[in-house]
Amino acid sequence: MYTAELDRPTRETNSTPTAATVLMAGTFANSSHAANFIIFGEIGVGRSSLINLIAGEKLATTSSGATSCTLQSTKYKVKLHDCQCEVNLYDTVSKR
Repeated sequence: MYTAELDRPTRETNSTPTAATVLMAGTFANSSHAANFIIFGEIGVGRSSLINLIAGEKLATTSSGATSCTLQSTKYKVKLHDCQCEVNLYDTVSKR
């Protein structure tokens, strides 16, 4: 079960919650519809890197500097293996 304190272990499993647990807490985990998550942030904070981390593979283009790689908002369909569900992650263009 998901707890509100993400930096502490969960009560039942005594481990840190997975990305799937955090994303699907309070959403439609058993639904046939994919949950939608929009990632916002300033230039260079790691929105695309976060999407890649959640996906477990490189889907979004990233850079090592504080430059913007995301030139238009992009939707990524990601299968979360922990809960056997699919989510839509939207990488947004940052405001300058």
